[in-house]
Amino acid sequence: MKPMSSIEEKDGFGAHHYPTAVVVRNKSSPNTVLTMHCKSADDDLGERNLAFEASWDWDFYVNFWDTTLFWYNFWWDENGTPGQEGCQIYKAKRDLRRCPRICEYDIRSDGIYSYGGAYESYLVHKWP
Repeated sequence: MKPMSSIEEKDGFGAHHYPTAVVVRNKSSPNTVLTMHCKSADDDLGERNLAFEASWDWDFYVNFWDTTLFWYNFWWDENGTPGQEGCQIYKAKRDLRRCPRICEYDIRSDGIYSYGGAYESYLVHKWP
């Protein structure tokens, strides 16, 4: 994994002494470009286009109150069928124990997958 750039340079009040990283990969299909826009209440990470197998990652410090939240909007066109979805990709109160250092997500045709023990993926958000 390549080095990540930190959104915040320090962790505010010192409650969290290490950054948390989020990695999002386009695993939808070989001909599908995934357009993503990611932001929090404090930071707008902008919009990115990810080709199949490409990833986008960043790191940050969870705030003192454990209320750090990042959300995504996704757009794609898979074999002529457009799609759009949004979700909370990182929510401190939900994710601090599940993935305290690195939260990895694969965006697939049927939804968003994350990883548990032994790197087995599981569905965390199904597209409607």
